[in-house]
Amino acid sequence: MASLRGMLRPVLGVTSMAVLAATVSMPALAEKGDLTLIHLSDLHGNIAPHVGVFHNPDGSKRYATHAGGVAKIQTLINEIRADSPNSLLLAVGDSTHGTAEVLFTVGDAIMPAMNAMGIDAYTPGNWEFGYGPAVFRGRFTAADPLALPANIRIMSDAYDGDGVTKATFPSLAANLYNAHSDPIPSGGQGLPVLPAYQMFDKDGITVGVIGITAAIVPQQPDVFNIGFEFTQGVEELPGLIDAVKAEGADLIVVQSELGLSQNIEIAREFEDIDVVLSAHTHEVTLGALLVNEEEVVATTPGAALSGHEQSMLADGAAVVVE
Repeated sequence: MASLRGMLRPVLGVTSMAVLAATVSMPALAEKGDLTLIHLSDLHGNIAPHVGVFHNPDGSKRYATHAGGVAKIQTLINEIRADSPNSLLLAVGDSTHGTAEVLFTVGDAIMPAMNAMGIDAYTPGNWEFGYGPAVFRGRFTAADPLALPANIRIMSDAYDGDGVTKATFPSLAANLYNAHSDPIPSGGQGLPVLPAYQMFDKDGITVGVIGITAAIVPQQPDVFNIGFEFTQGVEELPGLIDAVKAEGADLIVVQSELGLSQNIEIAREFEDIDVVLSAHTHEVTLGALLVNEEEVVATTPGAALSGHEQSMLADGAAVVVE
């Protein structure tokens, strides 16, 4: 299991977006060096800086009038990569919904910035489905674009005149399927919409990244989930963990849009998972949560691990952040 050499540092975020970075090393991989995981979540269309409230580790709050925005986020990502070239940028929705800029362009306005970030793997959130199935499939899948409803086509074309802007980064979701009863896409009923996982080789460290999208989409307006079926993702995890282990995974990361409480339970239940990158509930973890079957311990950002925390990691505790 993973151990944490450098504590997570939340920076340049607001209550609806966060960037965190941690350097992860494993005792069994000491000769292979370190790997930095950069976690980006819940952008919610915040292209430009805006006001925000931040919670400090001591429980106090600080207020900002010009926080966040994709330019600051990219600057931070570049700084982290300069410090830690052996890194992965792992992003979890919701990104394309939430501000006027994205709402009136069906998410297109933020896509050039996201495509330029160098995202290694992305897991869509519930709001990625908010523009309907044709936009979702056109953006995140390799399938040929579906015909857009007239109002959606006008909004999409208003941005660049070229329909839905496609993601150039890989998108993962183990729990998203084509509906059995719906003809979209023809012949694909019951099959996965997106790959469940992706393998990465980072300077000799093999990383298996598994994606779980939001399971609450069927509880939202019907247009969100036309042609889709969802599971909780937990049913698929045992087989996926076996699959990435069979492909040589030294580190198993789950990036999940189920929300913090459910993701903590996933970390408790599946001992082979090393890191859970959580999103959806906006519960920013200032320090990493160390999770095992008995307890959840919140570490202090920037501080050295205590003896108990080191013992938890040595015994296989998972690292969970949101």
